[in-house]
This record gives sequence, C-alpha cells and structure tokens, in this order.
Amino acid sequence: MNWSRHNGVRYAIALLAPPAATALRLPLHPLLGDGVPFLLFFPTIMAVGWLGGFGPAVLATFVSVTAVNLWVLPVEARWDFTDVHEMTRMALFVVSGVIIGALCGALHRTRHDLERHAAELERRVTERTLHLQQALRDMEAFSFSVSHDVRTPLRALKAYSEILVEDASTLAPEERVRYAQRIHASANRLDQLATDLLAFARLSSSEMPLTAVALRATVDETVGRLGAGERVQVDVPAAARVRGNEVALQQAVANLLDNALRFVAPGVVPRVVVTSERAGEFVRLTVADNGIGVAPEYQRKIFEMFERLEPTKYPGTGIGLALVQRAAERMGGRVGVQSELGRGSRFWIEVRAAD
Repeated sequence: MNWSRHNGVRYAIALLAPPAATALRLPLHPLLGDGVPFLLFFPTIMAVGWLGGFGPAVLATFVSVTAVNLWVLPVEARWDFTDVHEMTRMALFVVSGVIIGALCGALHRTRHDLERHAAELERRVTERTLHLQQALRDMEAFSFSVSHDVRTPLRALKAYSEILVEDASTLAPEERVRYAQRIHASANRLDQLATDLLAFARLSSSEMPLTAVALRATVDETVGRLGAGERVQVDVPAAARVRGNEVALQQAVANLLDNALRFVAPGVVPRVVVTSERAGEFVRLTVADNGIGVAPEYQRKIFEMFERLEPTKYPGTGIGLALVQRAAERMGGRVGVQSELGRGSRFWIEVRAAD
C-alpha cells in the first residue's frame, strides 16, 4: 500500500509534524527570539503538503498556529486577540500556509498522477511485450505448420494426382476411386487447417469486448450445434453468468466438446458431462469425458499449437486446444486438465464471474 495515499497516515503526519518543528525550534529560541515565531513552520507545511496534499497541509497550518501559541510565544502574548500586530502576523501565516498547502497539494496530485500514468504505461508495455512474445511463438509454430502440417497433405495431393494423370489408363476403376478419395481427404485436411488457423488468428488479434454471458445458454447452444445432445449431459446452473466474449466462449466450449467426443477408444460410446462451479472470483466450466486420457508429460504440451495425441488414430489439426487457451487468456481466464491414461479426462476453463 502507498502510505502517502492513506488518509489516516497523511493526517497523522499533519498532526505530528508541527510539534516536531516546535521541538526543533525551542533550542534555537535564544537565537531566533519572538520576532520570527513561524520561521521553521513554513518548511514543515511544505513537507506535509508535498507528502500528503492540500488537506493535511491546511491542518498542519492550524496545528502550527496552536503550537506557536502554546510553546513559542511568551505567556502574555499567547492568544492575544487585542494585539493587532500579533493578529496580523498570525493571519498572514495562516493565509501563507493555505497558499503553500494549495501549491504543494497540486504538486502532490501531479506526482501521484505521474506515478499512476507511469504504472499504467509499464503495465501496457508489459502487456504488449507478452503479446509480442506470444506472436513470435505463434509465428514459430506457424512456420513449423507450413513446413510440416501443410506440406504433408500437399505432397499427398501432388503424388496421387500425378498417378491419376500419368497412369490413368493402366489403373483399375477401384484404384482410381481410392486415389480420388485420398486426394479428397488431403484437400479436406488442408481446408480444415486453413479454417482453424484463421480462427486462431482472429481470436489472437481482433478486439474482444467482454460482457455478461449466460454460461448454460452458451453450452446448450454449442451442444445443439454439434448435434451431440444424446451423448452430452449438461449440469450447469441457469443463473451462472461469466464476464467474457460470447463468440470466443462458444469456440472454446465447441473445441472442448469436440475433443471429448472424438478421443475415445475404439468401440466405446463417448459420454461427456459438463458442469460448472464457483472458484473464488472465477467460474470453472469442466468437460469430463470417458476418453483415452492424457499422460502427465503431455498435459501441458497439448495446449500448444499443432500438438496432437496419436495423430495416426485421431485426425485433427492440433489447433483446437491452443484456441481454447487463447480464448481463455483473452477473457482474463485460464485452462487446465486433469487426466489419467485410459480413464478419461477433465478439461476445464475458468472465466471471471459476471458479478
């Protein structure tokens, strides 16, 4: 806590500083005499105003007047309202103290404004640096994708199309159909990869206004769009609301549900349970499945771009969970997973509660 912004501390200093100045002046009284009783109190008021602002400076002014009358002036001159000279000197001191307090208070506010702006600037620089570092990591992942994930289906397209063009007359009809199916599958993979990359790029760079979003309605709509109502049990309170972006939240939930429905052992009917619970200032949405599970050493890596579990058995682009993590980060939340191999997984996303 910044003590110079705490009212109790600021006004305590205003009360204690004049007595301290008085204690310093008393040993100097033989030198200063009664002619300049307020001399050491001007720096005191300036210091209080600089540290505490206008209000404490005015308080220090009146406490200084009291201190001078109690301990500095001779007994016969204390609170002598009939002495025009003393009253004028006291009035001039009060007016000067108020003016000094106003000037120092303005400096006090300016200093704190500068500190606040500096902190805000530092926060923005840190935020932009993190975004730049993330963009560089995304570029590295994209370079890897171009060199591997994109080129692999392209090579397949080229190879199978060359076979069809050069050896069409020697191929049996069923072989031509098989090669055409492989070309079609490679083209679909390229199309899905381009779609996922575009969604990730939009989620990373576009403006994302945050509003109150009804969590149950978002999950129900996503389940309906996937056509998975019979395999997904939703146990999310209708009153659960989060502060997020509806489009980003739908994308995240859709990818979590898609993974839960796809990554199951052969012959196993996928069963998914979606629940939510309050976790402090966050609401945690959990998607639990009966899938193949994730080994501990992969539970952090699977949220990175183009990381896939058993790519030969379960097709995908490796972008879905990275999109979930990016959506959570853009909404000020986080993601995670609890899983054991062969015993299913519990993926969760936390977003701040709307209240």
